[in-house]
Amino acid sequence: MNLKQAIIKHVLFDSDKQLMFLTILSAQAKVGRPLQDIFKSLSTSSNKYFRALAALSLNPNSPYFASHYGAYFNEKTAKLLVLSQKFNAVPDFIDHTLNSTDRKSLSGFWTVFVPGIQELVLMLFLLLGFAGIYVYNPLIAESFVDLSDTFAYAIGGLLVTYFPLFSLLAAAGAGVYQYTKTRPVPVREKLKKTLGVFKHYDARFAIELFRIMSIMTQGIGGKDVSIKTIVSELSSVYGHTKYRNHQFSVIRRELAKGAKFSSALDAAGILDKDSLDLFRGLAPYENIPEITKASRAVADLLASKTKAEMKFVSKNYIFGLYLILAISFIAFIELTLGGGLNAIQ
Repeated sequence: MNLKQAIIKHVLFDSDKQLMFLTILSAQAKVGRPLQDIFKSLSTSSNKYFRALAALSLNPNSPYFASHYGAYFNEKTAKLLVLSQKFNAVPDFIDHTLNSTDRKSLSGFWTVFVPGIQELVLMLFLLLGFAGIYVYNPLIAESFVDLSDTFAYAIGGLLVTYFPLFSLLAAAGAGVYQYTKTRPVPVREKLKKTLGVFKHYDARFAIELFRIMSIMTQGIGGKDVSIKTIVSELSSVYGHTKYRNHQFSVIRRELAKGAKFSSALDAAGILDKDSLDLFRGLAPYENIPEITKASRAVADLLASKTKAEMKFVSKNYIFGLYLILAISFIAFIELTLGGGLNAIQ
């Protein structure tokens, strides 16, 4: 993506304007208006980006209306719009994009980090102050009072002394996490099974994958489309990392051997045991209508479980912040009272 495209996608034709365009498209497609007529109408819009998208959609060299939407939408959305047209599910996919609450409710940033942002900022402010007391205590002692016997000084000393070690461990941990998250290496599965690392990351992927699968298979209904075709199409969208590409390769390999789709999902490690059992129970024959129903149920189950788990993580995270704040406040109170008394004396 070049600079011009980045400016268009994130500033001039940002997510709000993209959703407005999709809303107009969905509203008209729902009532049965042909896509060709919709884009002919949009080609005279007062919005120049709507006109540009309409021109791309009406291009006779474009096999699908969104084939060249990459300059205006992110790559995944553009590919899914193409896929939704292939599977006759344009309005359903757009409605999912417009109305899905999973993006925030399954986000660690919104469910864990944001609720404790005030506590985190206050904690960092206090700890930074304690580190400053440790570093500048000689200067403070000369002009005010010696704080070397305070709890705040001890905490500051601990932070300053071990900061390089903490930084190194944090950097090493982040490096290992980022490397193993996107690669099919043995240590990834060990970290997931023993420490629960990547559990929520993989669950969010499975939720989105099965929601999209339910939408696309619902669009084709009982048409003669094989699960191999569906997997191939979805892999072009979601096989964006080495690990995801590996998972789709495993599914394709198992299906080529004649294995059932549920067995291929198991071999690829995409679903946990409960979700896999639910899929098998709802899709014993694995025809398209069964897969539609099972995919929707699996996505709902995984979403409910993941939201509950993330709430638990959030509560523990905030509890940890309150615990550190309690210790910090004790040190702060001792500092203000003890330091003040020593200064008076």
